[in-house]
Amino acid sequence: MVTTMNGTLLAKIQEYMKMKNWNYSDMASQADIHISEVSRIFSQKKALTPTQLDKITAAIGLPPGSMYALYFEEYFSDSEPVHKSRSSQFLYNCMLNGRNLEANLMIGSILEENSKYLRSKQMLNIFSVAERLFHEGNESEALFLYEAIIENFPDRFSSEFAICYFRRFFILITTERAQHALSTLLEYIHYLPVDVRRDAFLWITVFYYRREDWKEVKYYAEKLESIASYGNHLGYALMYKGFSLTRLGGTLDEVLEQIDRYSEVNKQFNEFAVGNRHAAYLDFGILDYAEEYLAWLIERDDLYVGLPRLLRTYVELDRLEDAKALVQRYRHIIDAISKERDTWVKQKTVLDFQFAYSAYLSRIGSYHEGIDVLLEITTEALTLKNTRLFKKCMYSYWELRDRTTTEQDEKYRQMLLSDTN
Repeated sequence: MVTTMNGTLLAKIQEYMKMKNWNYSDMASQADIHISEVSRIFSQKKALTPTQLDKITAAIGLPPGSMYALYFEEYFSDSEPVHKSRSSQFLYNCMLNGRNLEANLMIGSILEENSKYLRSKQMLNIFSVAERLFHEGNESEALFLYEAIIENFPDRFSSEFAICYFRRFFILITTERAQHALSTLLEYIHYLPVDVRRDAFLWITVFYYRREDWKEVKYYAEKLESIASYGNHLGYALMYKGFSLTRLGGTLDEVLEQIDRYSEVNKQFNEFAVGNRHAAYLDFGILDYAEEYLAWLIERDDLYVGLPRLLRTYVELDRLEDAKALVQRYRHIIDAISKERDTWVKQKTVLDFQFAYSAYLSRIGSYHEGIDVLLEITTEALTLKNTRLFKKCMYSYWELRDRTTTEQDEKYRQMLLSDTN
């Protein structure tokens, strides 16, 4: 059966056509819809699709989605079964155009379906729309639908339901909601398809790496390694495991063993291995590799990633002129990514660089400026719930307590109270 317009939407469109003195041919031309299609729609022999509605809305000169409420009333009434392709496209268009009210009406009509079978099928359609939005980069729009599915999906043990939890965690990974999203994901992680589970373990590892929670980094890197036998997932598992070993009392040989293993994964990880091998030597106090590390970094687009470690090394070696030169030459790069911070890597790099820069300022006698920088990092570490960095900052501040101002002490005290609460 063809579901046609019952009159309200049709009358509204015709009202605008009359204002513009358009006939069907004019509408067809302006909306880029074939004249035969326009004729059938207005003679109520064919249903208007959401895409055609968007074209007509644009041709009339109205904001996108202006007539979605009328469209919902026309095509998704209680008396008619929900049309799969039409409802999916309508929901997709609602999300892209910020029409959350109409999207909620669409979801509500699906939840009112008496048949559990049909309701489940329609929820899977919502899942498909969410996945389409997610893979197109419309993550906040996808999140709206994933959360609707989490609240209402009838099959709590399906792979689709578990995927919604992972997508929610991935989207929220840099927000304050990330920890809760992770907790709920872990309840359903074993229902994920293996390929998605690999992604989940990788991003959980990244989440803890960002927080410098090295025990958890190692634990989930090994989880990832257990189900990743080749490719990037294996490379990342070994690389993050190596990073964690450095901080958990592993030996240099153990770390180099991990580096050697992922150097053989592919060309990309072979390049990572070169730089990380230099960094490993620096981490274990063999500081003669600083110049080789810098020479390797200069040739890379992601030069900024290694700048914090180099600056820290120069300060540790008391090579303050080299530290000054590094800051003067590359500070603009850190400032640029500080404004962007479009990835967690850049965010962490900025924090690590600022921590090293604070130490440099204190070493050259600019105590007040260095402590101000340190307090800024401490505030951000607290916001990000990066406990390890927060404690490092607190320890550094305590070491400089004889150089602080009254204002800095008060800010420090407030941070301690915030951490306690």
